[in-house]
Amino acid sequence: MKLKYKSLIVCAMLLLTAASCIEEWKDEVSGKGANAFRFSVETFGIVTFKNDVVETKQLVNIYRDVTTSGNMNKSVTVEFAISQDSLDAYNDEHETNFEIPSDEAYSLNIEAGTLTFAPGESVKTIEITFDATVLDLSKQFALPFVIKNPSNGFVVNERLDFTLVQTLPINKYDGVYEVTGDAWTDPINGAITDAYPFTWELHTTGEFSNAAFDPVVFGDYIMPIKNGTANSGWGTFTPEITFDGTTGEIVDIVNYYGVPGNTRVVVYDPAVGINMWHEEDGSIDMTYKMSQPNQPLTPPDYIRGSYNEHLVFKGPR
Repeated sequence: MKLKYKSLIVCAMLLLTAASCIEEWKDEVSGKGANAFRFSVETFGIVTFKNDVVETKQLVNIYRDVTTSGNMNKSVTVEFAISQDSLDAYNDEHETNFEIPSDEAYSLNIEAGTLTFAPGESVKTIEITFDATVLDLSKQFALPFVIKNPSNGFVVNERLDFTLVQTLPINKYDGVYEVTGDAWTDPINGAITDAYPFTWELHTTGEFSNAAFDPVVFGDYIMPIKNGTANSGWGTFTPEITFDGTTGEIVDIVNYYGVPGNTRVVVYDPAVGINMWHEEDGSIDMTYKMSQPNQPLTPPDYIRGSYNEHLVFKGPR
């Protein structure tokens, strides 16, 4: 099963709803709810690394939510652990084969054990220094974190007490691209047109898969468009591309967001267009369509847009 990390800008790639007393991603006192600890990532996240250097990156945050300022001013402890049992249960449930990387492959800035949150301290950031060069990259690696047993009357948010962060080396398609394509106009709103040329980053989501990210206008996984002269974008829609690792052919294109509430999905036929990553210059050609069944479009495919695009590789991101 393929799982992904998404932001809520995507926040920054995570589909969370407020379940505690604090508005998600903010450090503030709400005056309601429970005094609780939680992870910033709900169940699953991805952090990517280059496979030929040692890098340090943020993995996850542990937040302390409180009901009053007085509770924030308490010193509180919580246990932070790497749990093989939780990883085994996750693999069984999701039919995955994640392994914890070997000790020589990584170190954390905060070691597992009892963490003390000092008075006024609302968050601890877990960072990893990762060396992918010592690993067998044919395997899938992830770190299963749990928090438990808080002190001083605090509890753990049961929805956010476990998170699995995959440590994924970036693939050869990852990078910055200039995107051009055939002009198009939206069949529902004639003011909506293509925004070519624009910049996409392709972010690694798997060994041979990448999602398109707009680093310029939205800082999010989105397809840029124009609404009149204004910059806009197809919300919760951007292509996620899967390549054949040997030939470079595009095996599949889907919506990175799956089937969102606005019903926008990708219709992809590999026989239409070139659909290829070109090894000689790193460029990509791809042809796909967007279907949106909840709009007044022609059944059975409800096609709202057809995209024939050429991506020129500009360099690593």
